[in-house]
Amino acid sequence: MRKISLTAFTLLSVLSLSFFVGCKKNINQTSSGAVTSSPAAVAPTLTPTPAILPTPTLTPTPAVTPTPTVTPAPTATPTPTATPMPTATPTPTATPVPTATPTPLPRYQVGTVEDLLDRVRFTGASFAAVDGNTGEPILSYHGTLKRRPASLTKMMTAIIAYENLPLDTKLSVTAESLRWHDRFDEDGNLIYKGLDNEMYTEDSVEGTTYTLDNWLKLLMLRSDAEAADTIALGVAGSYGKFSDLMNAKAKELGMNDTFFDNPVGADFWINEETGEYDYNFQLITTAEDFAILTKAYMDIDYLAKIAGTATYNLPPSLDGSKEKTRKLTNFNRLVAEKSNPQFHSDLFTITGTKTGYTDESGRTIALTATDTAGHKVCLVYMSQSLDESQNYYTQSFAIMEYIFRYCFPADLP
Repeated sequence: MRKISLTAFTLLSVLSLSFFVGCKKNINQTSSGAVTSSPAAVAPTLTPTPAILPTPTLTPTPAVTPTPTVTPAPTATPTPTATPMPTATPTPTATPVPTATPTPLPRYQVGTVEDLLDRVRFTGASFAAVDGNTGEPILSYHGTLKRRPASLTKMMTAIIAYENLPLDTKLSVTAESLRWHDRFDEDGNLIYKGLDNEMYTEDSVEGTTYTLDNWLKLLMLRSDAEAADTIALGVAGSYGKFSDLMNAKAKELGMNDTFFDNPVGADFWINEETGEYDYNFQLITTAEDFAILTKAYMDIDYLAKIAGTATYNLPPSLDGSKEKTRKLTNFNRLVAEKSNPQFHSDLFTITGTKTGYTDESGRTIALTATDTAGHKVCLVYMSQSLDESQNYYTQSFAIMEYIFRYCFPADLP
């Protein structure tokens, strides 16, 4: 190809030179007046033909340029369908729901009052139970119903005495503290009807003297009314001032629905003229408030020990009016009769505390118990009438058993 091009170039050069010489000669002749050469003198073949020029094929063709198809196609990009679908994300149902988290009321949500009433026959007016360790409420049924506490009041009397006098303080019976005894005029006519005999089992006379320690044994084991009055007068000098101390302590403990006006738990007074009951005492409380009081009482180890004592040998009085040692048996059968199969449970042990009754209050009981795991329960049961002389034992015991069986999670200490 190169050789052919060189030959063509040489030929073109010769023809161009010949054309140039001829033209010059014609010009010279014209200038000298010679005849002008005719058109035939210029051969048309002297003009270079296009075929002699390099062909366009020498230029690289556009086909040499990479085609757009070489660029990766958009279809090569991963499609959105390749992205994990939202359905692959764990659904909210897989997350623990808030109800799975323990609630602040927490410890006592296994057992409920409704379930208890399905399992336990309850004919009383109200009951309330609190944790003996923490004071937290456990169960309550009509727990804020206003009721008369009767001799459960003596738990507060014992607390006030313990906090204000040494246990070896000597206290003597006065005429005023014998107010619960029957009284007669000079002719032997009854002018004052005292309490039932079990309310003054000591049957003391004016001047009978014991230490506070022994008066507290009489108070809590035998519910002795003259012991309550002797203690109250020995501590405060009057029943009114002693009641003030009781109410101040109730406020301190958070017993907001309670009012005390005597140390015995009486809710009546005898009219000396007619011999009829005159219900003029204003003593009032609720089962929930007295459950709080029961815990406060049992928090004092000395008093708790008395409440859990089945029997006690009371020594002779210090003044000599009582010469013999006497055996005192706890009125609370659940304490005094621990060997009774009727009051036995594999779940807990009864540890105290107090019973009571009046015509108006009916039967009342404050009961405490513990188990081998260290759980403690303080329960107050208030009946509707004196007719429940047995029910208040069996039903309060059944409530206690329900609480220990259903109201303590297994992971508690």
